Amino acid sequence: MPTRFSSFSCPRIGRPSFKRTLVLSLEDAQEKIENWRQEYNSSWPHSLLENLTPEEIAMRVKKRKILA
Repeated sequence: MPTRFSSFSCPRIGRPSFKRTLVLSLEDAQEKIENWRQEYNSSWPHSLLENLTPEEIAMRVKKRKILA
């Protein structure tokens, strides 16, 4: 029986609380995904990026371009 609530899951996303999230609408889903994306890029260090966050790498690249 369909309900007015939807949920989605993505096994490739690492944060356990985001693997299965209740969304009430498309706008709600977009907001939750954007919040996750911002947190992922600013708070989570990545081993392939020398344990820096994507945001830190972007700042380093921008700084190098200014100095060049």
